[in-house]
Amino acid sequence: MVDSQQHFLLRWGIDELVAEGRREWAAAAASPTLAAMTMRSRVREAEALLDRDGLGGFQAMAWVAGGFDQLP
Repeated sequence: MVDSQQHFLLRWGIDELVAEGRREWAAAAASPTLAAMTMRSRVREAEALLDRDGLGGFQAMAWVAGGFDQLP
């Protein structure tokens, strides 16, 4: 299967990872730790990876064993 990096990452749950990053950062923003900064970074990195005019426009390929019905 060939798709854009944006669709590939969304299909495999990057939005859930971003939501987790936002929650963790919001909980620790007043007194951030290294772990909280990593979560904040996750949000910003995802924006770059999903940008259709940037990295999100790259093509991603997935080998699907067992057929396309195995995809999320």
